[in-house]
Amino acid sequence: MTTARRSIRPIRGTTARWCSCRWKRWNGCRACTCWRWGLDAGAPPHSTVPGHEEEQGMEPVRIGIIGVGDMGGYHTLGFAEIEQARIVAVADVNERRMEELLAEIPDYPTPIVRYTDYRQLLQRDDIEAVVVAVPQYLHREVTLAALEAGKDVLLEKPIAPTVQEADEIIAAHRGTDRILQIGLVYRYAGLFRKMAELCRGGDYGQTTFMWCKEFRENFPPRAWFYDQRLSGGAIMDKCVHYFDLFNWMIGARAHRVFAMGGQHVIRYGVPHWVECTYSFWEPAEISTSTIVDHAWVIVEYENGARAMQGLCMYLKPPYPGLEVGAITHQGYQILARDDQTLTLWGGPQAVHGQEIEYEEPEAPWVGHIGAHRSRLEFLECVRTRRPPACDPQIGRDAMAIAQAAEMSIAEDRVVYLEELA
Repeated sequence: MTTARRSIRPIRGTTARWCSCRWKRWNGCRACTCWRWGLDAGAPPHSTVPGHEEEQGMEPVRIGIIGVGDMGGYHTLGFAEIEQARIVAVADVNERRMEELLAEIPDYPTPIVRYTDYRQLLQRDDIEAVVVAVPQYLHREVTLAALEAGKDVLLEKPIAPTVQEADEIIAAHRGTDRILQIGLVYRYAGLFRKMAELCRGGDYGQTTFMWCKEFRENFPPRAWFYDQRLSGGAIMDKCVHYFDLFNWMIGARAHRVFAMGGQHVIRYGVPHWVECTYSFWEPAEISTSTIVDHAWVIVEYENGARAMQGLCMYLKPPYPGLEVGAITHQGYQILARDDQTLTLWGGPQAVHGQEIEYEEPEAPWVGHIGAHRSRLEFLECVRTRRPPACDPQIGRDAMAIAQAAEMSIAEDRVVYLEELA
């Protein structure tokens, strides 16, 4: 097990080094290998669920992956390293992308079938569960089809571009006995599980004030990311992670939201050359963006707690950029930085930067922190039928804040969450 201080170590002949772009240390850029192996890459391949090593002799869960762009690619490489999973098939409209992705795992123990029509994948009776990692505007169509086909589903966040579409998915899921896990992976990260324990445990007082700042680079150069109707907007696409952390750690329901934001750099009608260091997509020109490239969002909770989210989408280079903090009514500050360190400050004892240890399974990391454990726990849910740590209602609650923020910017007003009930 590892603690808060983490390092990059080599695996399978790769050379351990910092990514030249130093972006969050776990994705990197096209020039290096850390985009794939990321943090704690020194673990042996084929990870198991912590505490369930005795299950290694069980038959692996047979899965299909629908959509193999950036996120679907991470899932493919991640599940390929897990002994309890067997990737049976992938589906994507981009045949070249599927070919190049599967070339990354040439020694996979069984053939992986490729489909350009996801419905053919869903027709296979030998596939128990699917990952849905298509663009948001396709989530409803694909997820409803997967549930109807009797598959358990790991659905990328956000559930859909709007709360209204998410509600259709949730309603359809209620009529089944299927697992539906939402990809808010910070729920699975040891760092944030420890932070939630401190925020909710009572030893340091009630959490009354929180903030998150994510100052980062732009989205990948794909038109749908920059179309408010298709993606739900930058706040919906990205900040649901952090609104979920607020909901979890404050432990109350959001009441109202006010937000300000706009376009500073990536503006509608102005050609902008977009390059994204963590994406496999080549740089391209974007000139029709209808999403914000910066925002501040204030959230007030029913118990009086308040939280603020800052988002900037044009930081270069995009590191360091992520900070999540909480302050309790006893004056303690709990601070998580760069997906790595967790420290305690202040309080009656005037603590000064005490580093808090937390545990993560030793495993190859592919994607955000928490992503690998989310895959492991999804497989455990498929086997045991226990509900996932991040269920559809949790995903919807985070989405509602994001949609309220998008509405607040567009309409220049305070938005009450009851409007989205």
